[in-house]
Amino acid sequence: MRENKRLTRLTLGTLVVTVVTGAALLIGGVASAAPLPLSSVATTMQAAEVAATTTVLAVSPVSPAGDPSTVETLTATLTPASAAGSMQFSDGDTALGDPVPVTGGTATTTVTLSSGEHSLTAVFTPDDATAFSESTSDTVDYTVNGGHRSQHSTGGDKRGTKANRGLFGGIQGGRDLFGALKGILGGHRGILGGLEGFLGNLGSTVRH
Repeated sequence: MRENKRLTRLTLGTLVVTVVTGAALLIGGVASAAPLPLSSVATTMQAAEVAATTTVLAVSPVSPAGDPSTVETLTATLTPASAAGSMQFSDGDTALGDPVPVTGGTATTTVTLSSGEHSLTAVFTPDDATAFSESTSDTVDYTVNGGHRSQHSTGGDKRGTKANRGLFGGIQGGRDLFGALKGILGGHRGILGGLEGFLGNLGSTVRH
């Protein structure tokens, strides 16, 4: 509190009260001077100005990701960069880890998203809510391949394996059939050889 012959001025936070000398100013319920009509008192409320912020979210690699083993990097850029606070990354209603401190207008985190569709956002919470506002990024729709594709691939592999087994079985069966035919032919040759020997012996007996 400062007082002189012309002016008594009291400043408290953003409230400025100006009282003309001789006016009544209650401090702790005690009047500091003689009562003064209300028209002689000028009172000004000065509202604190809160700076607006904006948050932009980027995800790499670009959608769609190759498979569920891909590591995605989420980067939130805050404007103005001087705003201090933290960034919460989320997938729909699910938080992706703990809030990340904003440094130089940027906050980054890495995640490994499951296969399917995802709705990613970043929400900025200021350290000083009287100086900067909260802000939420636009939703980034992100797709991770791998679920259905892997199932189809597995089915194709199984069908290919069965086909290979069938082919191998056919080849093996062909070999067995060929072996059987060779055996039959060998048997026939043995029979023919036996007949030739018999006939030869018979001819010798007749000549004698």
